[in-house]
Amino acid sequence: MNTNKTLFKLQNKQQTRGAKAYNEYADTIHQYVKMYDGWDKKTAYFNAYKHTFTNYVRVMTTIHQADIDDQTALNNIKHIYKELYSLIPQHLKPACETMYREAVREYKLLCAA
Repeated sequence: MNTNKTLFKLQNKQQTRGAKAYNEYADTIHQYVKMYDGWDKKTAYFNAYKHTFTNYVRVMTTIHQADIDDQTALNNIKHIYKELYSLIPQHLKPACETMYREAVREYKLLCAA
């Protein structure tokens, strides 16, 4: 198994440059908010940012499909969420922490050896 430690980089949706901070989209993000069972408003706004304005889905799909060991995959997920955490306002940080735990749980459920 490949144990490459390369960390994935969070970028804009088109993957042409780094992801912009949440505040860059604060005036329009409400258009992309979707509520799901168990989510509060902060979680919905955090997820709207993460899925609409970053390459999060591509990165997570790549991590899930990569030929890397579980610890490397989990380290990459942690790295992505640290990047997200640095790009969001204080009031959304608890939602980021919650979704990080969910991403780890999902990886372990679907991919862990």
